[in-house]
Amino acid sequence: MRIISDGTQRFRPAFVGDILDALAQAALRRGGAGTYDLVGPSEFALADLPEPINGRSVPIEYMPVQRAASVPGPPPTVVDLLAHPTVPSDADAAAKAFGLSHAA
Repeated sequence: MRIISDGTQRFRPAFVGDILDALAQAALRRGGAGTYDLVGPSEFALADLPEPINGRSVPIEYMPVQRAASVPGPPPTVVDLLAHPTVPSDADAAAKAFGLSHAA
């Protein structure tokens, strides 16, 4: 598995059911107008995610951002997002607004 950059980037993966619930609530105009960061309750380093996702240890190739942008694969925008994730402005706002069960 390739990881762009050094794998120390921090992410808060969201439960897919929470994302669907939030989208449904927003479509029904529930939860209040605004922009929400849909994130999960726990934070992980990117390098810590492959094993639990795959259910086993997998070899990891760390790829510098400059190289990742020049080889076939994700578009440059995705490379940038993976290399430089943003910090949620209010990680709990979506959970509160939409009554999400798995988000903090």
